[in-house]
Amino acid sequence: MAPCSAPLPPSCGKIAGWASAPSSGAASPLCPDLVIELASPSDEGPRGITALRHKMDLYQANGACLGWLLLPREHAAEIWRGDQQGMAERLNNNSRLDGSDLAEGLGLELEEIWTV
Repeated sequence: MAPCSAPLPPSCGKIAGWASAPSSGAASPLCPDLVIELASPSDEGPRGITALRHKMDLYQANGACLGWLLLPREHAAEIWRGDQQGMAERLNNNSRLDGSDLAEGLGLELEEIWTV
């Protein structure tokens, strides 16, 4: 099975905004509905993971509806929801993440990520 299943539906209603965003090459003022961060070996250690968590918090503060911070070395995922500012739910040893009502139909298989 492919690691990611189903496209992200426009559950937060901001997808249409991307079409009207300026294409000048500058950074977009829009924040994505869904953010997935994958920690790499260079992110290991307290400062690296802290920086990733800060980044997820910023996405949340700027309107992201759902964020997944994947920590392969720990076999853990942190779920950041837009309505829970500054908080994350930690899941250990899960084999799959689901988008729940925020991204219905979206799923991510984690087994392959944990074995890399």
